[in-house]
Amino acid sequence: MLIQLAENVWKINEDSNLYIIKLDDEKNNLAKNNKLSIDKNNLIVIDSCPRIYRKKVEQQFKQIADLRDVKIVLFTHFHHDHIGNFDMFPNAIFYAAKQEIDFFKKDNFGAVLDKKIAFDFKELLKEDRLLPIDKIKMQLKKHEIKFFDAPGHTAGSTLYLYKKDKQNIFLFSGDTYFGDSCYGRTDLPSSLPDKMPQTLKMLKDIPHNILCGGHDYV
Repeated sequence: MLIQLAENVWKINEDSNLYIIKLDDEKNNLAKNNKLSIDKNNLIVIDSCPRIYRKKVEQQFKQIADLRDVKIVLFTHFHHDHIGNFDMFPNAIFYAAKQEIDFFKKDNFGAVLDKKIAFDFKELLKEDRLLPIDKIKMQLKKHEIKFFDAPGHTAGSTLYLYKKDKQNIFLFSGDTYFGDSCYGRTDLPSSLPDKMPQTLKMLKDIPHNILCGGHDYV
């Protein structure tokens, strides 16, 4: 299901959520002048839904943009229901926390929980298309996007904060927190259960008014 959350912000919900942000043209033009442009189409994607829903996700995404125009995809973590359609974006570079990438290098299956998708995802490393999010920290900051390490559900779970304007401050929380005291599992191979209480406390202290979880559980 394709849902518009605000002007130039959308969600595709097919079991898990894929988010699309079309950045403000004025800010992107300013960034271009500083050689920090996101890309000519101003698009950022967060996560990619499970592979089983590939056709539905593609059809809905194409109502917003051409899949080939996406240059940046941010991952909240590497479980298969969030990276499953990474290869929909042939021209993208993919970013995640260094901790998530490091765990994936050590234990492909433990990071992804699906052998086929983990095998396919390894190609991004070979192609140098899977990079630590720190690589574009300043680039994202120019567009009012910040990220926060959120260990717990996985070692390298990441939160993304997008300040579109004063009325629309989005927190993309992946499977860390879904709202209404519902949070992600911490019994999986890459989980850090001892870190989750501190992460949840940090999350609640991040000013936001629109919570965008990895699933619509609440």
